[in-house]
Amino acid sequence: MHSTRFNLLVICAVVTALWAAPILAQDMPYSYMAGYDPGHSGVSPDALQLPLALNWRHSPEIEEAIKAVGSAVVGPDKVYFPAHNTMYAVDRRTGELEWELSVGHRIYSTPLLHNGVLYFGADDKMIWAVDAESGHRIWQFPTGGAVRCAPLYVSGVLYFGSEDGRIYALDVNSRKLLYAPFQTGGKVRVSPCYYRDTTFAVSEDRHLYAISIRDGGQIWRAELPSEEVFAAPVMERGKVIVASGNQLIAYDARRGVRRWTFSSGRLISATPAVHQRRVYVGSNDGVVYALDSSKGGLIWRFPAQGVRDPISGPLNIAEDTLFVRFGKTNLTGLSLADGSLVWEYKLPEPQLQQAAQRRDARPGQQRPGDPVDAEIGQPPMAAGMPDEVGPGGPDTAGREGRGREAPKVGFEDSVTAGISLGADSAYVVAADGVIYGFATTAADNVKPQITAGLVDVPGRGGFLVRFPLVVDRGDTFAGRYADLVQVPGAPPIAVSVSVVDDGTGIDPESLTVEMDGQLLEATYDSQQGLLWCVYDPRGAAVSLPNGVRNFAISATDWAGNQTKAQLAFTVDNSLEPPGPPEREQPTPGEGRPGMPGEMPFDPGMPPPMP
Repeated sequence: MHSTRFNLLVICAVVTALWAAPILAQDMPYSYMAGYDPGHSGVSPDALQLPLALNWRHSPEIEEAIKAVGSAVVGPDKVYFPAHNTMYAVDRRTGELEWELSVGHRIYSTPLLHNGVLYFGADDKMIWAVDAESGHRIWQFPTGGAVRCAPLYVSGVLYFGSEDGRIYALDVNSRKLLYAPFQTGGKVRVSPCYYRDTTFAVSEDRHLYAISIRDGGQIWRAELPSEEVFAAPVMERGKVIVASGNQLIAYDARRGVRRWTFSSGRLISATPAVHQRRVYVGSNDGVVYALDSSKGGLIWRFPAQGVRDPISGPLNIAEDTLFVRFGKTNLTGLSLADGSLVWEYKLPEPQLQQAAQRRDARPGQQRPGDPVDAEIGQPPMAAGMPDEVGPGGPDTAGREGRGREAPKVGFEDSVTAGISLGADSAYVVAADGVIYGFATTAADNVKPQITAGLVDVPGRGGFLVRFPLVVDRGDTFAGRYADLVQVPGAPPIAVSVSVVDDGTGIDPESLTVEMDGQLLEATYDSQQGLLWCVYDPRGAAVSLPNGVRNFAISATDWAGNQTKAQLAFTVDNSLEPPGPPEREQPTPGEGRPGMPGEMPFDPGMPPPMP
């Protein structure tokens, strides 16, 4: 009898606990900060499955070029992000604008969301507290310089740095400082991190400081190799890891003793991520490195060979995937285990840049059959690939090229917004202030787009001459529109198309190119969305045979949607090598000197985009 009653009581208690759990969860304060935790691990607590599909985009009305430095912050029902001098809140599901707050000065700070209040710094030398629901200002706190770092929240206290060289500890309830600001000898532009009653902050005076949260006193400091400190320090099992110049350095958190150093090919301005005794760091050399956190040894790198566009936004982790932003437009998911590519998406070029490209293009020169001015567009080799291979191969080249030193740039030029992660969703602020929302549940019924076909052939004097091709559907008869372009078949001949996808992105392993039914070796530059192949027989100058040459191209996105397309041209080896397109004579004092209608042809370079 007693046993039965006891079992009933246990069952009732369990049911009551399960029923009350959602209510307790809803009552708990909701927090979202840069790095996801006080140690800036970069590990999101939310689950996220791949692939991600574009769910919505929101375009703020900004008329001038901006520098998108601060990342988005994900709330329960809204996403918050800075652009130019305004903080925006958009609906998390639809991207519709909820509110906007202009502060009159640039906002480079990634905001912090805690318990319904949004905290961020601005170039008006203030730290702002804003009602996250309405966007109304709650209070402001002045400093002696611009506040560009993301605030850190620990137990009711905001820790942040200012360009006045100070590190502040501000009680959010009383709005009073806990103690006098800690003074450094240089600007403090990146967020501090926290570990065991200590905050760790870096200053442009080339020092890492360990500061007690009890009285604001210095525990220790360590000299850094460079004043270029644009990435926030992160904590990993009793070590504080900080980037300075091109070096990533691990210090003992208790004593400040250096434990190990890793050197990349260029500046490290992207805040690293740490997970399960590994450190993941991206560099301006266009490489992601996975390091052993104990000794700093290399475990893997991506790409395995060569380099990509620079990495300057913070790295973030969800479950078993590392999220990295290469350059301004490429979002990438890498396997934590081995660095293999598991997802990639190319954002559109910034709107202001697209407008500039349209202004540069000359109307009337894009007709099929007319040679195209070879200066239009920029070769991928110059836009995102290494400009020189070092003596050790592409791995050692980096991005300096020919030994040139990279010019020094400021904080706002060295840091970009990262990929902010939420429950089955991700958000990124593009270079033009447009925010893109991705979700695992978003529908993707749109096939990839294959456009902008080009064929490049050697012209007179060994110059490149380019002809636009009609990109036809894959279900039409082979060779259609081939008569619009007739060229000699002397190699090297390069054929290229633009391949992009607005839904989940292009799966590079799915891309195929066939010429007259024969599979060709092709290269895909995901950073430009450019697929190309080069006909260049080794050992002999074997021309393509006369007749119609038909190319069949297939592309599939990460959701499995497939597109097939064709393009064709006619080979006539009796034709003379083509000359440059006819040009109107420029008015004296106008035009672009030094820009010929043709350019030397290098078969090792992919053809430029139109």
